[in-house]
Amino acid sequence: MESERYLGESDWDDLDLLTTDEATYRLDEDINALRAEIDAQPDDDAARVRLELLIDARERLSTRRKFDFPKA
Repeated sequence: MESERYLGESDWDDLDLLTTDEATYRLDEDINALRAEIDAQPDDDAARVRLELLIDARERLSTRRKFDFPKA
């Protein structure tokens, strides 16, 4: 009898872990690209809202948390 899998198949074999450094880099790239889009289309309110959200996420990501290890 096959054992029942409660959580489904494991994806640990191909899991792509995103480090905070990589996330910060990606956010910076997205923010810069979105700023360029807004420069080209200044009336795009949805893009402005998205930009604000990305900037907020970037700020939260760069805020030191109590469980962070010190940088070497």
